[in-house]
Amino acid sequence: MQLYEEYLFRHGLKQSGIVKHVSLGSVFFKSDSDIFWRVLSIKWVEHDVHPGQYRIKILRPTRNSIKAQVLLDNILRRDKVLNWDEYEDFVLGWARTIGRNDVAISQSQAYIAAWEMFMLCCDNDIAAWHRNDIFFPTIDPTIDDFQRAQAIDDALRYCDARLPGVYAMWSRQIECHVFNHCSWLAELVAENGCKI
Repeated sequence: MQLYEEYLFRHGLKQSGIVKHVSLGSVFFKSDSDIFWRVLSIKWVEHDVHPGQYRIKILRPTRNSIKAQVLLDNILRRDKVLNWDEYEDFVLGWARTIGRNDVAISQSQAYIAAWEMFMLCCDNDIAAWHRNDIFFPTIDPTIDDFQRAQAIDDALRYCDARLPGVYAMWSRQIECHVFNHCSWLAELVAENGCKI
């Protein structure tokens, strides 16, 4: 528990709108009308001579992009660069804007969202691999999240053993966003709208 969290708890105050510093952070989000997940990615870049800066990207999966080896496309085209004193206002404003129309997901669902993005990037290739028995259960909406997560684990073991290049792209370009998921940012979005 952080010091400010202990203070809020002790005084019975609700924690709301607290923006946290992250060296690397991500949150998955999408609108109800959109079928594709997007990722807000935050990276802190330290500088020797002046204060560091935050680099913001909004990433989306590109269909059948596995052969190009770049699975996620930056919607902003260039990173948005924020000085340390602009970060909090940007994050709060972004959460308010996104919260009106989009949903952000919890840490537990980020793994499944990341896999859905990966499947979109490998769409034609998965069909060519002729392994529906392995890949279909990972996107089957009729089974619960726990079973889907187990099916994803099985599919990843298959990729690691038989398709190491594909597995490496999953690890480097998509799974990293699951590990860096910012629950506090998903909660900020949820405070301003709805969540899954």
